[in-house]
Amino acid sequence: MQHNGVQHSSLRSHLAFNVHLRSESAMFVDGVCVHEGTLPKWEIKMARIRLIQLLSINPITRDTFPYV
Repeated sequence: MQHNGVQHSSLRSHLAFNVHLRSESAMFVDGVCVHEGTLPKWEIKMARIRLIQLLSINPITRDTFPYV
């Protein structure tokens, strides 16, 4: 699971780029799944739970460019 901090002004282009070039990957914004990719629903639910747990411990508070 990769985490990136993206500025609000760059979010739309960041999502478009990743949906186009990494279409198999699920994408979450602020804990909400905005692109399911090829993951089954149960895996998306589990990924969301893990993401919320990780971000509660180590929140991303800045842009993390360059994105990996």
